[in-house]
Order: sequence, then C-alpha cells, then structure tokens
Amino acid sequence: MIPDFIEKITSYDIMYMCFVETKLENADSIDIPGYSFYYNNRNRKSRNKSGGIAVGISERLQHSITVHPVSSELILWIQISSDYVRADNGNDICIAVTYIPPEGSPYYTTDTFIEMDREISQKQSDFNVSVIGDLNSRTRTLPDYILLDNHVTDQLDLPEDLTIHMNDATNIKNCGISLERFNKDNSPPNSHGYKFIELCKINNLYIANGRVGKDKGHGKITCKGTSTVDYVVACADVITLISDFEVLEFDPLFSDVHCALVLELPTRSLSDRHMDDTRDNTPSVTRLRRWNNTKAREFRDSIDSDIVNSILDNVTDTSDRNTCDVINETVEELTNLLLNTASNVFGHTKPTILPNKA
Repeated sequence: MIPDFIEKITSYDIMYMCFVETKLENADSIDIPGYSFYYNNRNRKSRNKSGGIAVGISERLQHSITVHPVSSELILWIQISSDYVRADNGNDICIAVTYIPPEGSPYYTTDTFIEMDREISQKQSDFNVSVIGDLNSRTRTLPDYILLDNHVTDQLDLPEDLTIHMNDATNIKNCGISLERFNKDNSPPNSHGYKFIELCKINNLYIANGRVGKDKGHGKITCKGTSTVDYVVACADVITLISDFEVLEFDPLFSDVHCALVLELPTRSLSDRHMDDTRDNTPSVTRLRRWNNTKAREFRDSIDSDIVNSILDNVTDTSDRNTCDVINETVEELTNLLLNTASNVFGHTKPTILPNKA
C-alpha cells in the first residue's frame, strides 16, 4: 500500500472502510495497521482485472462487526451489532457493500438487479438493511419512495399490511427527513438508475445522498466531476439514525475517478453498554421481529380461532358486567392474541441486554 494512503486513512477514526472495484485476485491483500480485511474478489472474465469488494474492520471492533459468508459476487455483507449501534427496533444493521457493473460490461447480466433484490429481501426479515457502494446508476431526483393517497387506499380496500408497507416513507418524513432529495447530476437517468430506484421502492430503502448530513440539500457529484453513481441507501430505521453523511472532495489517493463517501452512525458508549450489564440484574430482553409481508398468510392462518370466538362471546355477553371492564378485557385479550401469534410466526430478535460480566 502507498504510505501516503495509509497515513491519510489512519488519520481518521474509522470503524470500517469499504472499497469497491478493488481489482484484487485471491493472492492479493490489503495491509493497513489496525484493520482486518475481508474480500469478495471477482472471477476474471477477460485479461483485465475488474470489480471486487474489500472491507477493512478496525481490530477494536472485531466483536461488534461480523462479515457474512459470500453469497453473491455483487455484495459483501457486514453486520453491525445492536450492542454497538442501536436502531429503535433493536435489530442489528446489515450493510451490503456493493459494486454493480455498468451496462456493456462482460460482468453485467439482466439478472443483476434481481439478484440484488433477492439478497436484500433475504436479510430484511432479520436485520435493518443498508446498501453502500458504486451502483453505476444515475437517478437524477427520481422519487425513491411510494406515498399512497388515503382516499385511493380506502377505495381500493387494500390489506392493512400492504398499506403499512407502501406507506413506509411516512416514517422518515415524520422524523424530519425530507422526502425530497437533491442531486447535482442533472443528466437523464440511465437504465441502471430506473432499476435501482425500483429496487429502493420495493424494499423501502431511501437514498441518503442529497437528503441527510452535510450532503443535505446538495447532492454532490461522486464520479469524474460529472455524475453521481455512488450511494448510501438505507431503511427507515437506519437513515433516521445517521448522524452525518458526506461526499468528500476528489482525492487521487482514494480513487482514480470516484469521491469517497463518509457515513457516521451514533455508537453506544462504553458507559451505556456497562449500564446494560449492571441494570438490576435484569434478564435479557428480546423484541418481536418486525412484520414480514411474505408471512402475512401464515400469520393470518396461525391466529387461534378458539380464542377469537371466546373474545367475541365475551363482547356480546355483557349482562351484569361493567361495559368499561369488558372493553379493557377485550383489548388485553386481543393484544395478547396478536403478540403471541407474531411471536410464533416471526420470532424474536436476539437479546438487547448483554449478560452480566464476571
């Protein structure tokens, strides 16, 4: 590695660093003091090296960040423990470090974005998902979200779970993040751009560029001084957590044509984690996993019909009973029914309180 590059990298307090288009082969490696590196090298299809992904994780955080086994040439997944960075729902964050080849590349296929969608969908039931990397997608300011008109949804009588999924964008809006994003790349969207935007809409992922941090209201160019093709995108639980996002000025130490992206997430202090360890010997707390639309039918079919009938009987038979008491009992019974069904179908996250230390 170039000494100037190592000096510049180590001058930052970096939790993890991501490189795409590394053009590394299996015999190659990156050596930066204090970091362990993981790779997803691409099998060469021509004489020229191309693509490839590498992630460097600070040795101080080896117990907080893990790398998933490679399942696609497009992605290297890294998982950040909720013990270190905690979203409101308590789930770990899973980041897809990604490189999408441009159209015309021998490495690009028409199934590339389908493969991306499959990878993301498989993670979403267990993790808060984010995507970082070079997507070779020019999106201008195409909307990356869906907002339903309440009048239309009432007329269509859409299932409640579908309505909630399609109205997910209101979550970031309610947290003070504008749905409008800025982008200084005014070129028309390319084919990748349209597919990328559809990927975002389907999976409720939101582009951070031009929307949060120092890049809010700017949408700085990320490549060759003319285009924006490098992105950070995230689900609502992560984009609302971002403490800063910035597109750095071009530096040839980082890339031949791309600008570096800097993402900051709020970490839990040692004192916060220690409080979890010593909080009145409280047993580990688990949370229900978030709603998964693919299991909607299973959820419906798992609702105990005997309990439902019992609740209905309780509501209709109010003789000699206080109506207020009946309502309170009914609400409690319905709540327990839905929570128990969700527990059986979706399961729980791992404990969010660390075990006591010796």
